[in-house]
Amino acid sequence: MKKENNKRIIQLDLARTIAILCVVLCHATEYIYTVTKSGYGAISTQSGFFMVIAFNIGRLGVPIFLFLTGALILSKKIEKDDDVIKFYKKNLIPLIKVFILWIIIYNIYYIITKQYDNTSLEFFIKEILLIKKVPFINMWYMNMIISIYIGLPFLSKVVKVFSFKTIKYILIGTLICFSIIPTINVLMQINELKEHYDFLYNITYFGGLYGTYILLGYYAYKNDLKKLNYKTLIITSLISFILLIVLQLYSYNSGGEYYYNTWYNSPILLICSLCIFIIITRIKLKNIGIKIKEIIENISRASLAIFFIHIIVIDILTKYIKQLKTVMPIQVLILFIITFIISYSIIRILSKNKYISKNIFLIK
Repeated sequence: MKKENNKRIIQLDLARTIAILCVVLCHATEYIYTVTKSGYGAISTQSGFFMVIAFNIGRLGVPIFLFLTGALILSKKIEKDDDVIKFYKKNLIPLIKVFILWIIIYNIYYIITKQYDNTSLEFFIKEILLIKKVPFINMWYMNMIISIYIGLPFLSKVVKVFSFKTIKYILIGTLICFSIIPTINVLMQINELKEHYDFLYNITYFGGLYGTYILLGYYAYKNDLKKLNYKTLIITSLISFILLIVLQLYSYNSGGEYYYNTWYNSPILLICSLCIFIIITRIKLKNIGIKIKEIIENISRASLAIFFIHIIVIDILTKYIKQLKTVMPIQVLILFIITFIISYSIIRILSKNKYISKNIFLIK
């Protein structure tokens, strides 16, 4: 794929823009709705259907971000010890620094809004050391991606030495262990069956499930999945998305107490999001307007900052949006749109300061 003069690739910027929009939509849905079986049972069928659709669209964001990580990071040339150290200095350490900084910001916010029961130094240190979860629902991703980044330089070397033909067997094993077997267990629980399967072999050496997303992103971007044409990709993505909706609705309408919300170990979500990612990276955008291209690029560059700041904005806005005399689907859409606009606007204003742009928002 041809790079532009500024070395940015519009297709990847578009993928990142779509991904962050999905993440904000997912959280807007979770803040308005109670995304549980009881929450679904307390609202109308139409509203519940919207909740499940919006929630599952939102779930596409993280996989696309992981595919992008694979496409960009694993493509880097990392051959020597110095290259690994350079990668850590340029990518991992800044990520850890901004992670710690946002933990501080979140803690300050929680203290100000009196949402924190525990403000001890011990609690704070545990959050930084990744042995205590940060209360905001988005920060699990940072715990995961920092861990993944530690092994990426070595994984980058592996994919340069071995072809997809060889690596695919590792991917298949990982998917069976971390995706297919958990999905079978979900179906068992929904149908109140006592059987439960565990994969006793430890095959996490490639990053486990999330490493699989990253590897697939790399091979998809390198066109190793070129046999998949547009028609196949579109049909597969639509069918798999429908299956995601059906599975979640089925769990909500089943007789037992157990219910299932789509998670990233779903093989159906992986297939759906991978097809969408490939479609995006293959889109021809030569005739796209300069202004639109600039907007996409700016949102893409600010995506991590939006990821951090939007959760505070959404937390503040939710109580006001819920007071609106309108149906919940409209509340979700209003919360989603306003949250995104405010978050992006704050970032655009504050990022004019180079220090803030580099050290707080990690805009590159």
